[in-house]
Amino acid sequence: MSIASGELYDTANFILKSRRMTRYGIIGFVIGITIYALCYLVLIQSVFLPNNLNNPIIATVVTDKEAMKYSEQAFMTLRNFNDGISNIEPEGDIFAFLPVNPAVMLNVHYKLSEHYEVDNKVTPAKRIKKFKYEPTFELRLNRGVLILFLFSEIIMICVLIGVIYFSKNKYTNNFEEEILRSYHAVMFSFLSSAEDSENNTELNIKKEYLVLLLTNLHLFIIQMTRRHNNRPCITIEDELDLQDIFFSL
Repeated sequence: MSIASGELYDTANFILKSRRMTRYGIIGFVIGITIYALCYLVLIQSVFLPNNLNNPIIATVVTDKEAMKYSEQAFMTLRNFNDGISNIEPEGDIFAFLPVNPAVMLNVHYKLSEHYEVDNKVTPAKRIKKFKYEPTFELRLNRGVLILFLFSEIIMICVLIGVIYFSKNKYTNNFEEEILRSYHAVMFSFLSSAEDSENNTELNIKKEYLVLLLTNLHLFIIQMTRRHNNRPCITIEDELDLQDIFFSL
C-alpha cells in the first residue's frame, strides 16, 4: 500500500472512529435523559394514587412524628374540650403543608366541625357539645422542582438535537464522505485484485493438469493396447475415439 493510501486509510479510520464515538455518545445521552425522566416519575408516582389514607405515602407522612408537631397543639385543645378537661373550645381549621419528597408536597386540611352527643348518665339527659376535625388530603407537585425538571429536560433535548444536526457543517460532511468513498474504492479494488490473483492461480493449476494429461495421453493409449494375458484392448480408429477417451479422463 502506498504512502497516499496509508494516509487515506488513517484518515478514514479516524473519521469512522469519531462517528462511532459520536453515535455512542448520542445513545448514552438519550439513555441519560430517559433515566432522568424515569427518576422524576418515580418521585411523583404517589400523585396518581387516591388522596386518602389508603395511599401509603399519605399514611406515612401524616403519622410521622415531625409532621404531627404542626397540629399537636390544636388536637390537644380539641381532646381536652371533648373530655371535659378544659372549657377552651378549639378554633378554626388546621392547614399543613408537608413535604413528601423533593418533588411532591402533601396539603392537609383539618376542617373543624361541631356536633352534639346526648349524655344519658344525668337526669334529665343533657346534650354535650363536641368538636372533631375532618381531614382532607391533596398531593401536589412541587412547582419549583417541576419547572426545574422541565427546563433541564428541554435543555438536554436541545443539546441532543444540536449534536445530531448542527455539530458539523455541510462542507465537513462532504469532505468526510469524499474521504470514505475514496477509502472504500481503494479497499474494494485491493480485494478485487486479490480475488483475481487467486482465480488466476487456480486457472494456472488447471492448465498444468491439462498439459500433463495431454503430454501423457499417448502413454495411456499404448498401455491400453498392450493388456496382460491378451485381454480385450481399447480400439482407437479415428479422432472420435480419441475424444471419448480424452473427455473420460
